[in-house]
Amino acid sequence: LGLAISQRIVQLMGGTIHINSKLGEGSEFFFILNLSLAEGEVSQQHLQIDQRIIGYRCINNMPLEQSCYTILVVDDLWENRAVLINLLEPLGFNIIEAEHGQQGLEQLYSLHPDLVITDLAMPIMDGFEFLRHIRRDDVIKSPKVIVSSASVSHADQQMALEQGGDSFLAKPVEARLLFEMIIEHLEIEWLYEEEDDIVPLQTGSTDIIVPSTEFLEELWSLSQYGDVTTIGKKLYLLIESDPKYVPFAEPILRMTELFLVEEIQELLSTQLAEKSPLPSE
Repeated sequence: LGLAISQRIVQLMGGTIHINSKLGEGSEFFFILNLSLAEGEVSQQHLQIDQRIIGYRCINNMPLEQSCYTILVVDDLWENRAVLINLLEPLGFNIIEAEHGQQGLEQLYSLHPDLVITDLAMPIMDGFEFLRHIRRDDVIKSPKVIVSSASVSHADQQMALEQGGDSFLAKPVEARLLFEMIIEHLEIEWLYEEEDDIVPLQTGSTDIIVPSTEFLEELWSLSQYGDVTTIGKKLYLLIESDPKYVPFAEPILRMTELFLVEEIQELLSTQLAEKSPLPSE
């Protein structure tokens, strides 16, 4: 891995890459991460790892055409909120957002979500104070709360659970763990894609509208540096400007979440080749 993408991965896990270097001898790069030990076995329902989740069914007999559950996402960084929205909204959940704990409380009072996913480090009102308010208020204390944070120290996890969190989900978010926590806290069962429904992505499909050559070249250039964060931001801005680009952006956004840099480069190269020759490196 290149140093740029390695630094981004380590930062997402709450660490920083350091260097010791001596002229004529070489350089040593290192990092330290706080990781918690797994305790016991997971008894909750496991996901079917060979099938993709396409939605969910409510166990409480609500009509299938209705969105059964509302999820509140509280995080000061729009990129983090966008990751969760991109994972959950296509499955049929109604997603509402808040940039800090105070906004989160307002959403709880007005919209009464069924599940809350909250960060810890936020301005105005952080996640710990937000949790204390929830659990001390008889009006809003009922929803389940998943605490999702890049701080994975045992002390922070323990404090978050003591303040009222029901589960702790480390960042960067692993979709499988998120889905297992959701099925633990909500009365649902997952709906999986049938094998006959799987349609491979066709980059030349008429259903996929590809943006301008200049935009593709910009993404391709960013991919050379492993800058998946900026690629994600630009794709979300593209979707906001015109929803017709969603089919183009979605597969690349999934790749950015998994840091699949080579796959992004290959896809962009194919699309650029259909429009014009690749830019020189």
